[in-house]
Amino acid sequence: MQNSYSSRDTEYAGFWVRLAAYVIDSIIVFFGLLFVRLFLSGIMSVLSDTWIGGNI
Repeated sequence: MQNSYSSRDTEYAGFWVRLAAYVIDSIIVFFGLLFVRLFLSGIMSVLSDTWIGGNI
């Protein structure tokens, strides 16, 4: 079995490809955190008048 990690034919991604990947990743993380935040907000609104309720 032979590894070819030292290949000189590698082409790195340019600025625009990396920027597009960053924007796509940011959108995915935004919606993931939005879901978590809405879930926690719903739980905290149910528990607002109890001793464990409070602000997020």
